Amino acid sequence: MSDAAAAARQGAAALLVRYPPLEDDALTRGDGCFMCRSHGTTCNGLEAEWWTELEWEAFRDRDTSD
Repeated sequence: MSDAAAAARQGAAALLVRYPPLEDDALTRGDGCFMCRSHGTTCNGLEAEWWTELEWEAFRDRDTSD
């Protein structure tokens, strides 16, 4: 690792200590369902919880797997 890369890494680590990441419940849904604390506990994911029957029919029509 170069000196510049090491300095950048140390700077990033310091920022993470100063500003720890927060989980915003309003932002954890959508494409990142796997990141949500509710996934697999109280929610079965985007497809199982939010898709309508019409969306499932369209999906099955396009699905070419066995």
